Amino acid sequence: MAFYRQFDPELNESTFRWRLYYLKSKGIITPISQDLLTLNYKPVFKPDVSDVEEIASKAEKQFSTMKYCIWSTKVISEFMLHIPGKFMTVLEVEQDALEPLYEYLKIQNYNNVYIGPEEKEIERYIFESEQPIILQSLISKTPIQKVGKIYTVTLEKLIIDLFCDKHLFIAFRYILSKRMKVFVL
Repeated sequence: MAFYRQFDPELNESTFRWRLYYLKSKGIITPISQDLLTLNYKPVFKPDVSDVEEIASKAEKQFSTMKYCIWSTKVISEFMLHIPGKFMTVLEVEQDALEPLYEYLKIQNYNNVYIGPEEKEIERYIFESEQPIILQSLISKTPIQKVGKIYTVTLEKLIIDLFCDKHLFIAFRYILSKRMKVFVL
């Protein structure tokens, strides 16, 4: 209120509260705590989906009602100092759609498709293959976002996946461990 009174000494408390409400509703200010507000702009994480557009459009055309989330591990690169040479595509779909989607992708000449790979498969085949596609079950409450026409990961989901799937993302976990701890705080 002291800041506003520099410009409008006659400002009453009711008008001040209305201005705060307006600024909050427009996203110009954000409450940090009960007594603190911030003007900091926090951009929304929107991963690049150009690497997965083709697969997503084919899958969506064939399975139009399927809920999915697709992303490439290439999106992690912006958080990394040492960028790996190989990336994989993660396509999460409803449990019932895993097998039919797997068969469809094989027919579409995607040869490196794996359904929920276990640790041995990951070590033997996925780390060695070029551009593998990992099919996994999509958890119903998973936070996803739409970028363009494609449903993809949110930053929250990305961080959780990287730190919870100890086998699939082991290479990324090692590289990101120090960087992400700072980033999450």
